[in-house]
Amino acid sequence: MTVEDAGRGDLALAPAREHRTGLRTDGARRVFTEVLTPPSTLLVCGAGDDSRPLVAFAAAAGFRVVVADHRRGYLTADRFRRPAACS
Repeated sequence: MTVEDAGRGDLALAPAREHRTGLRTDGARRVFTEVLTPPSTLLVCGAGDDSRPLVAFAAAAGFRVVVADHRRGYLTADRFRRPAACS
């Protein structure tokens, strides 16, 4: 890698630093970078009946949902459908 090539790397990395997908132009060179960010995680403490709609809504909104409760009987697949993780 030359010093000139290292400078061009900044063109490709700029959208990642800005958390933006984009097409950058540097003279005759065009670089498209797509930034993929993981979904945000929502930790729900308590697996009672009141948490079920919250978990369903958050999962539908794109959150990665984790439900935590010390009562193992409440952490069942019948109560919380995927993509919720129960622990």
